[in-house]
Formats: sequence, structure tokens, C-alpha cells
Amino acid sequence: TLGTSLVLGGKIYHYTGNLTIDSAITFNKGAASQKGSGTIIVDGNLLVNVNIDYEAGAVGSRIDNLPSVAYLVKGNVAIDPAVTSLSGVFFSEGALGITTGTTGARETDAALTVKGMLIGKKITLQRLYVGADNTPSEQITFDGRAVVNPPPGLTDVVKGLPALREVIP
Repeated sequence: TLGTSLVLGGKIYHYTGNLTIDSAITFNKGAASQKGSGTIIVDGNLLVNVNIDYEAGAVGSRIDNLPSVAYLVKGNVAIDPAVTSLSGVFFSEGALGITTGTTGARETDAALTVKGMLIGKKITLQRLYVGADNTPSEQITFDGRAVVNPPPGLTDVVKGLPALREVIP
């Protein structure tokens, strides 16, 4: 099972059936030769009810100590409306793909910040955050960890990402 604070160690974790994450998780940096990346494979649906974050701070001289996680989900990924922060690559093969959840009373939705990527046949952004601070309801920022320290099995995925080039007329 996943703990609340752990180092992934460059390993692949496999779950048969549905996986529900009910305890907040912080993925920590590796120390010395310990890798910070890891892949979690779910042969069912993934339900995220809490925040998932990376440990803050510098990793030192070894880039493979940088925490980097990927969730490869055979089913759907559902993010509870109470979740405000997610880190990692979330890949869904399910027909519903990835949903960000809604409370029904949309003016009470919390803003969601994702540091990583959401990949699926369908991604449904369902929140409507209402606040005076102009914060977007859902903000997804590719933080580069999947490129710099790819989780096991994602090394070749980076080759498929588009190259950004600046052309001067």
C-alpha cells in the first residue's frame, strides 16, 4: 500500500482492481543512489480523495533523486472536488477518462492545481471556482519532471512530445 510520505525508488507498483487514495501523499526525494521516480499501475479505476504532492527543495547533484510519479490506469481517474493539489502524470484508458469532480453546488468548488500531465481519451474539467483572487478553477502546469527524471516505462513517451521551436520571421 502507499504510505503518506515515501520515496518511490525507481520501482513499478501494481494494483489489481480499483485504487482509492484516502491519505494525503508526499513523494520524497531519493537520497544518495536512491531514485525518486516510480510508476503506479492500476488495473481498475483510480479515485483520488486527497492531495498528492512532491517534497520541496533541491535534490543535490543527482537528477534521478528528483521525485517523479506516473499513474497508468486501465480504467477511469476520478478526482474528488475537495482535492486542491495533484502532482504527477495521470494516464487513463477508461471511457470516461479523467474527471475533476463537482460538488453540485458549484460556487463551493475548490480550485485545483495539477503539476504534471493529464492524459486520457477524455478529460472533463468540472469545477467552477468562485473567488476574488482570479485563481483559475483548474490549472494544469507541465513541470518537466516526466522529461528530466521519467518514471519507469515513460522514457520513450518523452520522444512523442512536440518540440517547441521559435521561428524568427
